[in-house]
Amino acid sequence: MIKPCLFSYLNIFCLTKVRYLTKYDVMNPDRIIYLIWRIRDKTSRMIVSELRKNSLGALAPSHGDILYVLFFKGPLSMRELAAIIHRRKPTVTTLVNKLMQMGYVQKRTDPEDERVSIISLTRKGKDLKETLVRISGSLVSHVYQGFSTDEKKTLMGLLEKLYANI
Repeated sequence: MIKPCLFSYLNIFCLTKVRYLTKYDVMNPDRIIYLIWRIRDKTSRMIVSELRKNSLGALAPSHGDILYVLFFKGPLSMRELAAIIHRRKPTVTTLVNKLMQMGYVQKRTDPEDERVSIISLTRKGKDLKETLVRISGSLVSHVYQGFSTDEKKTLMGLLEKLYANI
C-alpha cells in the first residue's frame, strides 16, 4: 500500500472541485500534514491582509518572528535570534537585512566579540509593537473561535508531540 504524502493531499484538494471528498478522505488521520499546510497558508494570508490594512504591506509574516522576539527579549545576536525562531542563520540574516532596509531594526558589533552582530529595534521598530500584537491577538482569537480551554490544551499537546517527531 502506498503511504499518503502531502502531494496526494494536494491532489485530493484539487479533485474536490470535481467531486466531493469521501468520509475516508476527510477523516483520514494521515491528512494532518495537509491540514497543517493549509492552516499555515490561510493564516499567512490573513496576516498579510491585516498588515496591508495597517499600511505595513512591506512586512512579511516571516518578519513577525524576529520582531516579536526583539519586542519581548530585547537586543540579541544573530545566532540567538536564529535559535529562538528555529531558522537557519543565513535565513535570519536575509530577514534582518530587509528589516534594516525598512528601518525597523539596526545591527551593531558586539564590543566583547567583534565577530558577533547584535540586532535591536529602532524607534520605528518599537512603534510596530502595538499594531503587531493587536494583529496577532486578533488572529489567535479568530483561529481558536469555538474552542474550550481544554480543547486548546489538548490540541497544543498533540501538535507539540507531532513536532517532536519531525
